Amino acid sequence: MSERNSTPSPISGSASDSDDTASDDLTADLDLAFDAGQHQRRWRRRQRGFWATRAHVNALIAASRPDIRARAHWLVRNNGYAVKVVESWAANTVGNGIKPILGLRRLRQKRNCNGALHPAPICAELCDVGARMQEAERDALRILGRRDARGNRQLRVGLGNSMPGIAIVANLLANHPGLNVSVESGSHQTILAPVLQHRVDVAVLPDVPSDSRFRRFPVLSQDVVAIVSADVPEPPGGSFSLAQLMDRPMIFRPRGSSTQKVVDRAFRQAGLEPTPRLVADTRDAVYEVVALGIGVGFMWRFGTYRRDSVRRIAVLDMATPVDEVVFTLATERNDLVDMFLNASRVFAKTHAETV
Repeated sequence: MSERNSTPSPISGSASDSDDTASDDLTADLDLAFDAGQHQRRWRRRQRGFWATRAHVNALIAASRPDIRARAHWLVRNNGYAVKVVESWAANTVGNGIKPILGLRRLRQKRNCNGALHPAPICAELCDVGARMQEAERDALRILGRRDARGNRQLRVGLGNSMPGIAIVANLLANHPGLNVSVESGSHQTILAPVLQHRVDVAVLPDVPSDSRFRRFPVLSQDVVAIVSADVPEPPGGSFSLAQLMDRPMIFRPRGSSTQKVVDRAFRQAGLEPTPRLVADTRDAVYEVVALGIGVGFMWRFGTYRRDSVRRIAVLDMATPVDEVVFTLATERNDLVDMFLNASRVFAKTHAETV
C-alpha cells in the first residue's frame, strides 16, 4: 500500500480521517485513470484531443464516397499491393474458392503498356455465370415468397386504396375459400415498386399508365373528392371550388400519393399555392383527422365504403375521372394472379350495373 494510504493526515491524526482522505484520493486517481467519458474535464489525460464519434462510417465518408470509390477502382486496376489486399480480403471473407485452382493469371490478363489490368476471357465468362446465378436466386426467392410460413400458396396483393381492391379480394375468397391472400397497402410509389421487384404478385392502383411491362385491366373510373366532417354544412351548389377551399384548413397527403398528385396538379393549374394545416401519411389518418373536424381532406370517390362520420363533396376542378387499374407484370405467369384478374372482371361488371 502506498505511503499516502498508510500515513495519518497532517490535519487530523485520527485513523478514520486518514482512511477517508486516502479513499478520496484513491477515488480521484481511479477516476482520472479510467473515466474515458469525462476527458474534457481531465486535462491531464492522454485522451485529450481524442474526439470519437458514434456516427456510422458510411455517414462520415458520404461526401467523399465518389472520390474514394474512384480512387479505389484505380488502385485495384493499377497497383499490385491494392490487388493483393482485395484478394486477401476475399479469401478471408468468402474463402479461397477458385483462386488456388485457376490461379490469378487466368483471372486477369497481364498489364498493358500503360500498366492497367484487364480481365481475361475466363473471367468474363465467370462474370456471366455469376449474373445467371443471381437471376436464379431471385427466381427461387420469388417462388418461396408465394408460400406462407406453413408452406401454403398465397397471393400477394398491393393496394393503393382499400376499395375496390378489398372488394375484389372478398369476391376471390368467396369463390376460393381455401386461398391464402396477403395484402400490402400504401401510397402509389410504395406499391408500384414491389410489383416491379416481384415482391407483390398483383396490385390495384389509380392512374396507372399504359406500359408494355404490365398486364392491366381497368375496373372502374373515379375522381378525387373533398371530404368534410358530418357536421360541416354543404356548400352552395353541392360542390367546392378551389377558391373556396383556399379559405378552409386542408389536410394533405405526402408526395408520392396518387391522391395528392391530383390535388397538387389542380391547384397548380389554377395558379394557387395552398398551405396545408396538416399532412397525414395514410388515407385512414386523413379520414380520422377530417372526422374530428380539423380540416378538409381529399380522397378517391370510391376509395372506401365508410360513410359513418364524413361526407364526400365534389371539387369542380378535380372532376376528371381516372381509371382504377388492376395490373401485374407482363412476364408474371401465375394461376393465382389469373384468378384475381377474373375476380376483377366480375367486380367491374357488378359495379357498372350498380353505379
